[in-house]
Amino acid sequence: QQSLKTQFASYLGDNFYAGVQLRYTHVRFMGDYFSSAEALAEQTPEMFAAKTQELIYFEPGIAWSAEEYVWQPQISFALTQWGITSEKTEQYPITPVGLLGASIKPVVPMGLLEVGVQGMVHNDTRDWRDAIRFALSYKLGILQAVVSASEYNHSAGFLLMFKSFTSGLSYWSE
Repeated sequence: QQSLKTQFASYLGDNFYAGVQLRYTHVRFMGDYFSSAEALAEQTPEMFAAKTQELIYFEPGIAWSAEEYVWQPQISFALTQWGITSEKTEQYPITPVGLLGASIKPVVPMGLLEVGVQGMVHNDTRDWRDAIRFALSYKLGILQAVVSASEYNHSAGFLLMFKSFTSGLSYWSE
């Protein structure tokens, strides 16, 4: 998979920001599902042939950020995975995802703490528990730790940032 993306954003006024991400993705994959018995019986090269798919995504977003308040509340909305494709496949479908997030930055003696919640709605969302995710981030100097959880999965990770270089490690469990 190879991706190329560009982002444009602008301040609209009254603490509102808007932006759009344009993303091109080229993927190459083995696209057919088959059992090992079928693979041995048929012996057709088409079964193992790689497929390619081109995707172009248009992903707009808007945010409100009140940095003049002590806890610096933020609210954002974005529409992701919205676009066109060279062909429809199960492996890389065009399935729009709506994201609504909110966060605050409580004052702590050292570092920066951010607490947030995100709602994510897409084709597979069955009820509100599928959509909600909570997150916590703490940054001190060049190190940032992040944890997040929903009813079905959780993750943890850290980022190490120095000038324009960022590296990190994450763990994800479902």
